[in-house]
Amino acid sequence: MSLPWLVADIGGTNARFGLVARPGGQPEAVAVLDVSQHLGLADAVAAYLADHAGGVRPGAACLAIAGPVDDDRYRLTNAGWSGSVKELGIPRTVLLNDFEALAISLPHLAGDDLVPLGGPPPTAGLTKVVLGPGTGLGVAGLVPVREGWQPVPGEGGHVAVPAVTDLEMEIVRALRADGLPYVDAEHLLSGTGLPRLHRGLALVRGIAPS
Repeated sequence: MSLPWLVADIGGTNARFGLVARPGGQPEAVAVLDVSQHLGLADAVAAYLADHAGGVRPGAACLAIAGPVDDDRYRLTNAGWSGSVKELGIPRTVLLNDFEALAISLPHLAGDDLVPLGGPPPTAGLTKVVLGPGTGLGVAGLVPVREGWQPVPGEGGHVAVPAVTDLEMEIVRALRADGLPYVDAEHLLSGTGLPRLHRGLALVRGIAPS
């Protein structure tokens, strides 16, 4: 595969691009594009290469997509982009779910990359999980196998919201009564979910949402 290689993290709000000029190298010419300002992935890739990468044609690409992927096809969960990476015209393209890519990175983190949150230190070699609230709520796992690690992508942000306390259950009931028939974790625990959570709290407390 000829160099450079295109790498990207495609979310529902921002698409982050970079070029890797050598094996093991860090991304260069990094740029962030607004997803809403582009018709689709091919349009955004073309804009990045023309405006930030000197018009170079990458020999390969690895793209992490915030949504389900199926072989060469993708669909952003929280934006209108969908299609096939074959449209990019790049000789070889690897397509991953964005949190699958994050899960793969977990064994390589060390030092300042890690901050303990409590409890005993984690045991090396056990199953790992990564989750994060962004435009949506991403979730993925990493399972130890004989050859190393196996990422387990998924759309775990769409599980039913785990309401436990009385207040949490009241919020879920209020949002259902307000027209949201199914309340999943992403509906409340994400960037797009925060206004909905605010509305649910206002409904429970009997005040007008601001």
